[in-house]
Amino acid sequence: MSTESLPVVPDAEAEAPAGRFGVKVSLLVLILIANGAVWAEFFPPIITLLPLRVRALRPDDYTTALSIILTVSAVIGLLAAPLAGALSDRSRARFGRRRTWLVVFVLVGSVGNLIMGGAGNRAVLIVGASIGQIGFGATSAILFALIPEHVHPSGRGRVGGLLGIGMAVATVVGISVSAALASSPATAWAVLSAIGTVGVLLLAAKLPDSPSTGTGRPPFSLVSLAQTYWLSPRRYPDFGWAWVSRFGLYLAFASVITYQVFYLTDQIGVGSPEDAVRAAGVGTAVQTIFTVLGAGGGGWLSDRVGRRKPFVICAASIGAVALLCYTFATALPLYLVGTALTGLAIGCYASVDDALVTALLPNGASDAGKHLAVINIANNLPNTVAPAVAPLLLSVSLFTVVENASGRNYTTLFLGSAVFALISALTLLKVRSVR
Repeated sequence: MSTESLPVVPDAEAEAPAGRFGVKVSLLVLILIANGAVWAEFFPPIITLLPLRVRALRPDDYTTALSIILTVSAVIGLLAAPLAGALSDRSRARFGRRRTWLVVFVLVGSVGNLIMGGAGNRAVLIVGASIGQIGFGATSAILFALIPEHVHPSGRGRVGGLLGIGMAVATVVGISVSAALASSPATAWAVLSAIGTVGVLLLAAKLPDSPSTGTGRPPFSLVSLAQTYWLSPRRYPDFGWAWVSRFGLYLAFASVITYQVFYLTDQIGVGSPEDAVRAAGVGTAVQTIFTVLGAGGGGWLSDRVGRRKPFVICAASIGAVALLCYTFATALPLYLVGTALTGLAIGCYASVDDALVTALLPNGASDAGKHLAVINIANNLPNTVAPAVAPLLLSVSLFTVVENASGRNYTTLFLGSAVFALISALTLLKVRSVR
């Protein structure tokens, strides 16, 4: 990375590892807190508070209504992440190029959450969800860019494991808050927004950062903005295959995340929607335990043996098995087996794939915000595609485990998702430059 374009923040690859994690422990702790807090603020409400609110407002077509809200908001949020990465790469704000936009976008996302908390109809929910997704996508993209800038390559697998563990714990915290305050969604969203904002502010107060000098970067324009959303797979094929793999696995699990509460009531037979939220909390607790095992064990072993691909391929394959468990489950035990395998798969995949992706960055850390924002599209695009495609799979009646009303066939939905997880595993075989 050029020291002219980034005069204060050093290139992590050029420095000796700072301790066993390749980064100062004090900074690592703050990064973990900020990532977990942002995850707790934005992710759990999507699988708990939002479905409950949609079902209360649209009791007859809640699966379709939820799909519309998530599709629209995800498209808008999807466009925000690369823009945020490019803005923070170039920002000359005195407060720092990363810190400034971290604070701005987490506040934007919190405003969206507060709007959803007070929404009384679908239109207001769409507005709030869209603003929330802008904040979430942008904040996540900037936080992701901190890894290649501050963490030495030798420790990125372990740091990725810690990030995975942190997000799993944050999911439990967020769902616990959502379940405890389910009768007062406005309060729940406000509490979660406060958690995310405080976490980012703590990081911003101590993050080593400086304005960009702009040296060596093209002027910001509509053309450069359009290029922010694209990285040539022909020029960088390994980066392209890694993108496709991540998109495939996250698309596979997006259906579970989106429809989990409805699935628990319609296929597993959990009584009320509120009971379904509590059952989802139990499933999340099980998933968290195995996410910790997958993230910690996978990241550590990957660094230890110096290999990335075998761990990521294995994780995606386990994800396919997890989705088959959801497909055929008609009671909580098999559902919980699925959540355990999901945790193992996501934990190992996220921790090691983060290390794999940062090793494939075309220009090292100098354009990390832009290039990792392109990868972040693979994280967020499934949230757009899944709600748009899911109604089609839910309406297929050729094969079903449990008879449901039209548009609620979760068997075909999760079978299709398992295929995407398998494609994710096979795609990684095409990556050549990383072992």
